[in-house]
Amino acid sequence: MTTPASPIAVSRYNKPRKADYTVGAATETFVVPILRDRITRLLDEHCGPLPKPARVLDVGCGRQPFRAQLEALGCDYTGFDVQQTPEGSVAFLGVLDGPLPPGLADPPGYDFLLCTEVLEHVADWGAAFRNLAALAPPGARVLITCPFFYLLHEEPYDFWRPTFHALERYAAAHGFRVVSREAAGDCWDVLGTLLASCAARSRRPGFRGRLGSKVVNGCRRLVFWLLKKRWLQRLADLHGPLYTCNIAMLEKA
Repeated sequence: MTTPASPIAVSRYNKPRKADYTVGAATETFVVPILRDRITRLLDEHCGPLPKPARVLDVGCGRQPFRAQLEALGCDYTGFDVQQTPEGSVAFLGVLDGPLPPGLADPPGYDFLLCTEVLEHVADWGAAFRNLAALAPPGARVLITCPFFYLLHEEPYDFWRPTFHALERYAAAHGFRVVSREAAGDCWDVLGTLLASCAARSRRPGFRGRLGSKVVNGCRRLVFWLLKKRWLQRLADLHGPLYTCNIAMLEKA
């Protein structure tokens, strides 16, 4: 049975969600495969060995692209999101940084929580982590992913581009330890995402301005295509302090 949506949840989002983790827009070309591969592997590694039927909560589940995998692993799946899906498959409606829906935090809690690409849209991280702690009994694990380099999306509810230091700090403050963390995606992935997110426009009228913007856009499209085919990546490593997304596995103490 689905709980009624709070007024905050109803007004907060009305965005279409994808039913699977496939690349749609060009801006997703590099980050989506990274997330899909890492999340799929981590679910196999951490949910597969859990005693069955393990209780799994998908926080910000959307149209539940990982539900089939989790149920195939023998898990008892529950979805929690700010809006209902066209299929009506979200069990609890509400926001992560607000009062939890009745029944969601009832004992014994959840053995595993999945929270992917959600925390950048949550304004109050303190409240969000308190709620995660309330949902996770001792020994439960939480898989969190959130972007570090990505364009604005789902505006105006796009608040943060946290580092893994922020995740570690909030985790420790709310009774979690970090089992593993990864700054995923290299500088090539960042460059590809940047090139997919912008386009050149002329700064001056006339033929020179139009020609200049066409040249820049042509070069941009060429480099993006080379990166998409991974030709440049095979030629050289591109090192630097930039990456695309944070991936962290937490455990409740």
